[in-house]
Amino acid sequence: MSKLLGITGTIGSGKSTVGQMLKTRGITVVDTDALVHDLLTNSQVVKDKVLDRFSTLDRAQLADIVFNNKQAKQDLEAILHPEAIVACRKTAEEFADQPVIAFLVPLLFEANLEDEYDQIWTVVIEEQELRTRLKKRNNFTDIEIDIRLANQFTQGVKSAKAHYTIDNSGSLEETEKQVERLLNQLLA
Repeated sequence: MSKLLGITGTIGSGKSTVGQMLKTRGITVVDTDALVHDLLTNSQVVKDKVLDRFSTLDRAQLADIVFNNKQAKQDLEAILHPEAIVACRKTAEEFADQPVIAFLVPLLFEANLEDEYDQIWTVVIEEQELRTRLKKRNNFTDIEIDIRLANQFTQGVKSAKAHYTIDNSGSLEETEKQVERLLNQLLA
């Protein structure tokens, strides 16, 4: 039976970077953002529910709606989260022969998914670096960054709830050493 590893962190913290480091070590990594995108694209049930509630499947339009309306955000999550959980569980069954399966789950704590994972790592980064990354990577304004961060638990809260914290503020080599150490502990 595989150990299920949940990796979380705020937008721009470096979850994907940690996921890539795990992939290079032969670990199966599931990006739940990609999984949700797949549901929005390929699941007729999900598409019908989202269209019925929001009249659009466009991700940018959905983001504009839900980041500015708490009820809309809750409604979208009520549609997507149960389907994503089922898809994650199917993936875990599919790769049950693997020693570890890592899931990148941005809203792990917000969605109360702690019980889905044997161990949880939170990726954190110095806030100014986080903001710089989001401006460069996503072309976000300060206001857009503030809105997105306000819709997630803070890095401190996520870190306090996790089994382990990976500080991604330094060099890639420093992050890699933390990943290696934690992975070795998990596999021991």
